[in-house]
Amino acid sequence: MDYSQPLVRYWGRKPISVILKYIKEEDEIIVDPFGGAGSIILAALLANKKFIYSDINIYAWLVTHVQVASADPEEYSNAINLIIDELERRKENLPNYSPLKNDYLRYTNGTPFYKKRNIERVTQLFSKRNYNLLRYILELIDRISDRVSFRTAMALYLTHAAILFDASKMKRKNSGSWGVPCYWIPKNHLEESPIKLFKRRSKSFLRYFKSFRGVSVNYVENMSNSLLLKSAFSLKYVPEYTVITDPPHTDEVQYLELSYFYWAWLRNSNFPKLLERKMGKKIRMHFKAELTVNPKQGKNIKTYLLRLKRLLSKFKKARRVVLIMHEERVNILKELEKTLARYYYIQKFEEKSRQRKIGPRGSDVFNVYVLKSKSR
Repeated sequence: MDYSQPLVRYWGRKPISVILKYIKEEDEIIVDPFGGAGSIILAALLANKKFIYSDINIYAWLVTHVQVASADPEEYSNAINLIIDELERRKENLPNYSPLKNDYLRYTNGTPFYKKRNIERVTQLFSKRNYNLLRYILELIDRISDRVSFRTAMALYLTHAAILFDASKMKRKNSGSWGVPCYWIPKNHLEESPIKLFKRRSKSFLRYFKSFRGVSVNYVENMSNSLLLKSAFSLKYVPEYTVITDPPHTDEVQYLELSYFYWAWLRNSNFPKLLERKMGKKIRMHFKAELTVNPKQGKNIKTYLLRLKRLLSKFKKARRVVLIMHEERVNILKELEKTLARYYYIQKFEEKSRQRKIGPRGSDVFNVYVLKSKSR
């Protein structure tokens, strides 16, 4: 199995084959401060480069960690078997769980999410039967999580997260994964069985873990092959770094909002404690820190470009910068290129993605800017 193939679906992935074209022999450490699901880091691994991944999105970090660090297949398989055995034994006599704590689709200040439609909280996205099954699976993972390695614990939590959408009322008949990037319950929905989903997903994960044993990763900034939960604005950029990054789309995909669907479950488990122990800091969703365009948060295209300008200034210390932008509005691209031209000489390339189109203005074409600092 090719470890560059995604374990789970994630919004806005760019083809690794395209990213590889922009990694040069002289590059030492590839840095992606908007790491997402880790496509650029996987490209760095394929090119035999060291890497530093960072993102403020906890779910994206989890996806990347499992894909890059992998898990011990025997330990994972034993844990899965224990969970499934207990699940089969108790499936007709499940606890009646209360709703998830703090799962309302709102920002920290109480404002409703921009992409919320016809529901108020994550718990409402599940039938009672599926909800109880999913809570019980999560409880079983919690019981095991302190008795297995950190890598395997992360793999177990991602296995659970990976089945949530298909087990929810957002799942449409005859459709794939989360195609409409917002919270809504379609009239014709089809929730799948969490037990069947968990068995199926764990089998595919196990095949991956057997084919790729992973790389050793770190969790501190001043070491290579690190997976960090930090803002792009707080990273320190040095001449040994080559920055290759795909910043969030301006307004079409609200990554943190959508990832909250998974975080609402993870935060009601042992996962935050494990991660805080590893990272040495409190773990939470930082909506205020997200680079995006979102009227509910008072973030418009002007503030987006101002923050991007600030970041580009920090990037100047790096050896090279490659910026990938998925934006097809000509006026926005012109403003972006004007901002880039302030600090860099620009080479612009047009690439095409095999992934389906995203959002109401969705396009499979994206732009790649290779930047050379004017101050070096």
